[in-house]
Amino acid sequence: HSFYFPPKRSYISFLHILQLCSTFPGSFSVSIDQPMESQTTVGMGALLWGPHPTDTGLLTQSVALWACVWTLVYYVTGALIARISRNFELHKKKYIFYDWGCRGVSTVFCFAALPLATHVLFFEREVQENHLHARTHSYTLLMTMAVGYFVWDTVFCILYTSLEFVLHGVICMLTLGMCLFSPEFPLPWMAAGTLMFEWSTIFLNARWILITFKQTDTSLFTFVNVSFAVMYMVCRIVWGHLFLIPYSWKTLASDEVAGLHVSIRVWMIAASTLSGALNTLWMWQLLQGIVAKYSGGKGGKGKDVLENTRDG
Repeated sequence: HSFYFPPKRSYISFLHILQLCSTFPGSFSVSIDQPMESQTTVGMGALLWGPHPTDTGLLTQSVALWACVWTLVYYVTGALIARISRNFELHKKKYIFYDWGCRGVSTVFCFAALPLATHVLFFEREVQENHLHARTHSYTLLMTMAVGYFVWDTVFCILYTSLEFVLHGVICMLTLGMCLFSPEFPLPWMAAGTLMFEWSTIFLNARWILITFKQTDTSLFTFVNVSFAVMYMVCRIVWGHLFLIPYSWKTLASDEVAGLHVSIRVWMIAASTLSGALNTLWMWQLLQGIVAKYSGGKGGKGKDVLENTRDG
């Protein structure tokens, strides 16, 4: 077949992640309801669905295991859609295994993580009462899932995409990782709020699939196109610029987080600023594409960006 598969270095990365997880024992000793001196056996299921929130070693293993899960999803969805695409002769187009696999992973991640993030952000009482220190089971599950995802995302962006997407992955991985592993300041409201950006990704992926299957003249495409633009504006620009980023700046500069190391505070302020700048850049490119599409022009770079952007 003429369908393209990823270069060998991607398989090497996958094997390295698997090798890392294979060094972990089948069960682990960690305290669940008792002090750390007491020990309870925890298996792989507990690693995925929420290890003890203060055990750094177990959290690290959980993140690595989730990175393996997302890598597996990548290869499974890429292979499935590769098989389906032969019926539509899509294997003759420029879209390669990476495009399908990557969008498969990001879509599965969105449907798995975003409802949980919404719950933590708006409905979890402990988080509502304590934006800085609350560390619930839902939060721990969300963060291990998300940090594992952005570990995967960063590796594959380095292999396949441009610097701006690598930067996006690194920012998310490090910032959410600092929240997850901080013993005193998990910052659950800020961390869950950051994931709200990803709601637009669902419509981005749906839009890309419709373009790929040449369904741009359908009413469904019009709905998805408008929904993507609206969700991007609401989730990344309005929510980010008017609520989350100002809250982050104010909180990180206050005495409430005086116990948080100054380097972490500086990083998080810089990361939120840079994240907002990237969202603004992508919004500008999106608007360029929309203007090019509906103004009757040739489109140029704006149209290409609109069709190929992946925003996390």
